Amino acid sequence: MGTLSSTDAARVTQMLAGMVNPARLAFFTQTLNCETCEPTAQILRELAALTDKITIEEHNFLLERDLAAAYGVDRVPARRFGVLVTRPRRSACAPEYGSIHYS
Repeated sequence: MGTLSSTDAARVTQMLAGMVNPARLAFFTQTLNCETCEPTAQILRELAALTDKITIEEHNFLLERDLAAAYGVDRVPARRFGVLVTRPRRSACAPEYGSIHYS
């Protein structure tokens, strides 16, 4: 059973239909001491299944510390939870990304 109800999934699908460019979500997770990591991963997978414009990259926070640091992720969970929305680069030297913040 999914996290999203069929009604919510239909509504989100409709909202995502307007996406023009693809988005890559880099999700940093860990299996130990993170109660919210798996539920977040689940909903991200469901989100990606609703459109071909969203790709999820799941990274192990503990094993990929250099990559996490490059994205500015210093812990999970946190206000910057480790979900990053990346956009195509405008130049080779300037990666573009933005984080999704949770309160």
